[in-house]
Amino acid sequence: MSWAKKGRPSDGLPAFVDVGTGVPVVALHGGLSTGVDTFRIVGPELAARYRFIAPDLAGHGGSPADIDSLTHDVMADQVESMLTYLHLSEKPLHMLGFSLGAAVAMVLALRKPDRLASLTLVAANTVPTPVTRRGAAEIQPQEIQRDRPRLAAALERLHGARWPELADRLSLLWHEGPLIAPTQLEAISSLLLIVGDRDPWIEHSQQHTILDACPRARLLVIPDADHFVLGAPRHARYTLPAVCSMIDDHATELGVDSPAPRLGA
Repeated sequence: MSWAKKGRPSDGLPAFVDVGTGVPVVALHGGLSTGVDTFRIVGPELAARYRFIAPDLAGHGGSPADIDSLTHDVMADQVESMLTYLHLSEKPLHMLGFSLGAAVAMVLALRKPDRLASLTLVAANTVPTPVTRRGAAEIQPQEIQRDRPRLAAALERLHGARWPELADRLSLLWHEGPLIAPTQLEAISSLLLIVGDRDPWIEHSQQHTILDACPRARLLVIPDADHFVLGAPRHARYTLPAVCSMIDDHATELGVDSPAPRLGA
């Protein structure tokens, strides 16, 4: 199966990619994106090394949702239903979350911290700030439709005609959540934070607050990078080895061999 081929085997489950073999890696995409879209650069490489599982979060892409009641917890619930279907709800796995997906990954991690072999949060905030709310205010569907027709068409291809409703709901969520104290993440034994040095939507001080609260956490700052550090090939030489290192440290303990990352330099 192509890494980018999605399926949804039954009602109530998200659409998801499940390809590759080895230790499972669950990847959660950013807002107004999909698993295939967010991970189009690193996804094929991860799928060549591990069992790569990338759902469309509730309301996105091919995943069902009542958008009016969409929350981080609802999105986490749907991912949990997928993990149960795949018989992974109680097994060790690695989780990678970007932006909105990082918030959902934190919700999932705090539910069952012992289940996680590692957690990688890319462009993550733990609580709303003036910076994140300013970014949320930039997501105006009417302005996108009027001034950015190519983007509007792309969003309609990804999410159908409901994308303006989804965008409005996500803007509200980014104003209100997530609400996670950095000290809560101390329960995560293996935590990596990745952020672009020029990310206009992320409160960089929060990354250091997490580091202060979680002595075992690590921070990787990507040079000359904005919010979308996973979407540029030039950044993969930083992000891919870091993510693979988090996974392989645990894989080595399990006696699982993994090939060297292809985009390492």
